[in-house]
Amino acid sequence: MSTRSSLRSGENFHLFEECFDRDAVWLELSGCEFEAAPGQVAVRIPLAIWEHVRDATIAQFDLVDLNDEALEQHVRELWSKRQEMLRNEPERSILRFVGAMVWGVGSPDEQLAHGLEWHLGERERQRVLRTEIDALKRPDRGANDEKETS
Repeated sequence: MSTRSSLRSGENFHLFEECFDRDAVWLELSGCEFEAAPGQVAVRIPLAIWEHVRDATIAQFDLVDLNDEALEQHVRELWSKRQEMLRNEPERSILRFVGAMVWGVGSPDEQLAHGLEWHLGERERQRVLRTEIDALKRPDRGANDEKETS
């Protein structure tokens, strides 16, 4: 069973995410030009591929602006929806497995506590990601980051 989830693909490229790596996407290119040095790789990405893949994202920011009270309410609503789905579709054991990563196992109170802890961590991860993206978009960044051109 593959841990890759395709975001975009074509004859000579594949943009994908790894199941348990929520902080990156991977771009695999076949038959492309590249330069490599220790700790660095430069890949020539054909413009058509770039235009096709550049808007594909796994980034989510649904929790970024929630305060603690709103986040707790959100978690309770998600947990209730999950319980209803499990009651209506008990044969979907994969939901139980995947959900255990977020909700844990145990009593409803234990699951809610575990779910809240997971979502607090996820909200922080989203906030850090947004800060990193904003820093990359800063107008003054270009002057400091220019590389030597040949």
